[in-house]
Amino acid sequence: MKILKVAAFAVGLVVLLAVVGAVVFAMSFDPNKYKPQIEAAVKEKTGRALRLEGDLKVAFFPSLGADIGKVSLSEAKSDQAFVALESAHASVAVMPLLHGQVIVDKVRVSGLKARVVKGKDGKFNFDDLLQAKEGKPPADKKAPSPSPGEGKGKVDFDLAGVAIDRSSLSYTDLSTGKELEVDDLKLSTGRVAEKASGKLELSAAVLGKNPALDLKIALGGDYDVDLPGKVYKLARLAGSAQGTVDKNALEAKLSAPRVDITPDKASGEAVSAEVSLKGPRSIQASLKIAGVEGSAKALTIPSLNAELSVSGADMPRAFKVPLSGSVKADLEKQTASADLSSKFDESSIQAKLGLAKFSPPSYQFDVSVDKLNLDQYFPDKGKSSPAPAPSGKEAKGEEKKQEEDSPIDLSPIKDLNASGRIAIGALQAKGVKLANLKAEIKAANGRLDVAPHSANLYDGSLNGVLGLQASGNHVSLKEAMTGVSIGPLLRDAAHQDRLEGKGNVSLDVSGAGATVNTLKKSLDG
Repeated sequence: MKILKVAAFAVGLVVLLAVVGAVVFAMSFDPNKYKPQIEAAVKEKTGRALRLEGDLKVAFFPSLGADIGKVSLSEAKSDQAFVALESAHASVAVMPLLHGQVIVDKVRVSGLKARVVKGKDGKFNFDDLLQAKEGKPPADKKAPSPSPGEGKGKVDFDLAGVAIDRSSLSYTDLSTGKELEVDDLKLSTGRVAEKASGKLELSAAVLGKNPALDLKIALGGDYDVDLPGKVYKLARLAGSAQGTVDKNALEAKLSAPRVDITPDKASGEAVSAEVSLKGPRSIQASLKIAGVEGSAKALTIPSLNAELSVSGADMPRAFKVPLSGSVKADLEKQTASADLSSKFDESSIQAKLGLAKFSPPSYQFDVSVDKLNLDQYFPDKGKSSPAPAPSGKEAKGEEKKQEEDSPIDLSPIKDLNASGRIAIGALQAKGVKLANLKAEIKAANGRLDVAPHSANLYDGSLNGVLGLQASGNHVSLKEAMTGVSIGPLLRDAAHQDRLEGKGNVSLDVSGAGATVNTLKKSLDG
């Protein structure tokens, strides 16, 4: 017994000395002494300059964590800052870590600034950080599956929450000239884990160029998720956006009182959204979803109602389009489809829309319209009574206006992947009347083709191909008009009554340019 007591005393003494040693080490350890070594190691491995300007504080018990002061990381081979922050804190409970649980206190980040740039070659300014080290063998795609029991060492992750304030993110695309900046970013979450519930709050100011944006956005709501059980619940979700888009006043609201999705059932209360855009032309849009049905694998919106209204000083009447229909989504196959219909004035529309893939999105559509007269909403200005001819300074100002060039930007089709068809029984636009208009449309790899397209045109026919290429703003057009009655066409399209008879017209031209005048000058064919 005496030997056991001595052994127990010795073990206790060793543990005590170890604890005392750890406390002394924690109290005397100064991580700031290692700043030069840390900065040098980052420079050697990444070619970027890491600057640790603030104090580093490390805690070992009861939480293993750190407080970081002012930090910045430069762009590759440049002194310009890529990411910087004023302060950050994170800590992990030590005892649960010994049992394979990572329980993190609320992560706090303040004054974060990040700058993302997409070059003209399509590469991002962080691609070098994602590349594998030279000489590292590629991962074996056919790696053997883990043996039974191999996954038992899995670590459970649990984060008490995230708090980000006074932060900003910027994005620049050098190939398109688009710029986006998210400023005054504030994010707060509750618990983040495989099974967690909490409250989400997000607010920010969004500034943009091409198109011009100046918005204040906010989003908030309660969440309850169980990732292994495939249970997702949202409550009291509300979002808003206010500001300007291309100098037009924007106001948008979103409300979703309750949405519950489980493996066996999906349900929810009515979801509504409203958008108002006021400028030379005012646009009002509303959306109401009666509820959600289905399960976590497949969702159905049995009843969807929307209305789009466009009005303006140059429009004799508002253009109002009501929509109704249903939506289905297969979340496992990543596909979705919508059946929509509309009837307004003398027009009836049937549309089938689909997503063949969620990411990257691949769109499909089939739209059929019986008849559509756009001139009753957007009249042909050429038919209005001519205004008195300007004189003096007014005339010079008018000439200058006519000389002004309009930009052409085909960059929106650069990443567009879509295919479908449009059919219109009778169409009137700018005074021109067409019948049996049909067009096949396909967009992929930065190119959009409206080919073939055809229509009946003034006792004759029209057939052609239109191609748009995002790279270089390239446009090509081939048209053939056969047996067309020239007199009625000229009277409707050009308001001239000089020719009669039937004729054939063949057109094959192409051009490129960043502005209308540049495109006109480059036309060839």
